Amino acid sequence: MKKHALILLRGGVFSLGAVLAFAFTEPITQQTVWGEDPEIGVRQVTLGSGEYRCDQATVQCLYSDQAMQNPLPNSEGQFIYLGPSGK
Repeated sequence: MKKHALILLRGGVFSLGAVLAFAFTEPITQQTVWGEDPEIGVRQVTLGSGEYRCDQATVQCLYSDQAMQNPLPNSEGQFIYLGPSGK
């Protein structure tokens, strides 16, 4: 009986851990942003993807709207579009 109680206790602790792991996580949301490539113009990209690069510069790189009126904070640099594969 003592052995069965230990097995049930381990299973309960494991189940509680699994529930808590999902309870305190947030889904990853992909944010769409816009940048203006000097050669091809305004491009829609996913924030943090390999679709673009912000080279070092003092100009604004990314915007939260297609009209490019709302710059994203801390996203300075010359926007370079690399394409969907990031190459």
